[in-house]
Amino acid sequence: MGEISLTLNQGHGFAISVAIFSAFVCTWAGFKVGAARKKYGVKYPTMYAPEGHKNEKEFNCIQRAHQNVLENYPAFLMLLLISSLNRPYYAAACGMY
Repeated sequence: MGEISLTLNQGHGFAISVAIFSAFVCTWAGFKVGAARKKYGVKYPTMYAPEGHKNEKEFNCIQRAHQNVLENYPAFLMLLLISSLNRPYYAAACGMY
């Protein structure tokens, strides 16, 4: 087996920073759901507002947005990692977009 070597440059730091700061987006979305639970009166462990709830649409939109972030986060991190191996500046720029 041959050796595999990886040389990190300054651009990789930008890609790593994007990965770290993207965790704050997940946390922010979670806080938004918590605030919406309090505002609309949806108690735990119910994931979505029950059918017929007066604010069903509003709460469910916020909850679904958070679920969407969580569902796509692993793919985002993997694509960021793979693309940053050869093009770290482009990967960081696209990750911020």
